[in-house]
Amino acid sequence: MHLWKNKDGFALVTALMFTLLSLMLTLTLLYMVTASVQTSSSLKKYHTATEAAHGGVEILIKDVINNNIMNATTMDLATFTTTMNGYTGFDVNAKCLRQKLTLPTSQWTADCADKSLGATETNHDLKFVLNSDSGTPGFNVYAKIVDTMGYTYTDYTPSGQVVTTTTAGNTDLSTVQLEGGGVTSAAASTNPSQPHMYRIEVQASKPNSTETSKVSVQYAY
Repeated sequence: MHLWKNKDGFALVTALMFTLLSLMLTLTLLYMVTASVQTSSSLKKYHTATEAAHGGVEILIKDVINNNIMNATTMDLATFTTTMNGYTGFDVNAKCLRQKLTLPTSQWTADCADKSLGATETNHDLKFVLNSDSGTPGFNVYAKIVDTMGYTYTDYTPSGQVVTTTTAGNTDLSTVQLEGGGVTSAAASTNPSQPHMYRIEVQASKPNSTETSKVSVQYAY
């Protein structure tokens, strides 16, 4: 048997092995850095969209509901629609919004009973745009009241038997302006108002982008 003892190629093989190992480590580090950048970018986009959705919630509950719950109660549909059309830049489904501000879900008409804020956003109650200061496109904000609950009271017979259990709306709309001075300054004592309870979905989406966030809130008025 003849043994080959020439080791002239050993150094070359070793160098190639270390080069391959270094290349694998470098590619792994590059992948980790790239994935981290992509994750950070996604989180930033989601955070921005979520902030826009929260802004949409504030506009809905403080401007729309706060200023129009009495209008929805006292105005006919035509007048209420005209009032809601006064919100420049807003696309409002006045018929459904009027029902949802004043009636429990069980009393909504069939065309307003679709509860989900769908992916196409064509069934919203309210739509508006939150503009961007940086010159980039703003966010389209879609809002929808998906459930309205009133207070529930029960009538009893003198013997304690239940006669009826009724769900109604807000017990007192005489002072519906909840913000500002003098809200609790009335001299006369009154019972606390039993409020409407609204479950609201709001979605903020940037056009031609993946930046989208949807929030769901419970609001009592």
